[in-house]
Amino acid sequence: MLTGKQRAMLKSESHDYKPVVNIGKFSLTDDVINAVEEALEARELIKIKILNNNMDDPNEILQELLEKLGAEFVNHVGNIFTIYRKNEDNKFELWGDKMKIGLYGGTFDPIHIGHLIVLENTLNFMGLDKIIVLPSSNPPHKQNKKKTDTSIRVEMVKAAIEDNPKLELSTFEASDDSVIYTHQTLDYFKNKYPEHEFYYIMGEDSFMTIDSWRNYEKILNDHLIVFARTSIEKDSDLVKKIEQIKKDNEKIYLIDNLNINISSTLIRDLVKENKSIKYLVPDPVYKLIKEYELYV
Repeated sequence: MLTGKQRAMLKSESHDYKPVVNIGKFSLTDDVINAVEEALEARELIKIKILNNNMDDPNEILQELLEKLGAEFVNHVGNIFTIYRKNEDNKFELWGDKMKIGLYGGTFDPIHIGHLIVLENTLNFMGLDKIIVLPSSNPPHKQNKKKTDTSIRVEMVKAAIEDNPKLELSTFEASDDSVIYTHQTLDYFKNKYPEHEFYYIMGEDSFMTIDSWRNYEKILNDHLIVFARTSIEKDSDLVKKIEQIKKDNEKIYLIDNLNINISSTLIRDLVKENKSIKYLVPDPVYKLIKEYELYV
């Protein structure tokens, strides 16, 4: 169900929309319902108009339409109604009440089982409501390295996570070839969704070199989740560094990770050597690697 804030946002968004379906004297025929269905699937947010030659009660027509199509009422002006139904693309990025949301960026060339295990472990141990996965078109630390086309990497990520409702794809870092730094990503989501709490997720190797990142002090003042590459050892450099930072920021968390030594480099090398990568990547990703003849 839409909140008042969400409904207001959609109302503003649809201000200049024109009706895409007219409902005439024959009311809700199969053709009309199918047309509204197709419009919702394509656009999520649409306007419909009930014409003056329709003698039925407009409110009853609307209610029947909403129930049949699983859509929600946004607002109306006269006989023009605005309705909404979220599809898998979640174009308007509507989220509910205050949530704990993880941000997990990477090159994902390709995304593999190791990445998905990290995500699932983080959901389990940190009680996050969702994690946003951010493929990067041009990571700051890999600007001069060869990478698979961004659109294909985005497609692989989408295929890998689409069956998990707690994982969501964002192309914020993949819209063009610009270099986007972690502090900019954090600022973007915190400013756009101030009602939610964001946690940046990073691996041990990245965390141990975070002092070299741009505006790293700002990052270290945010919620941070660090996952260990292997089991957590009390006297390790990783634990010592986290304990040192915790003196100034209690919002840093260390979680254990299953010791599965999988990397994107390993997968690319196996493909190049004509060896199997089955079970190292999700099946949809495996199919895309084959389809696009990647890493050969």
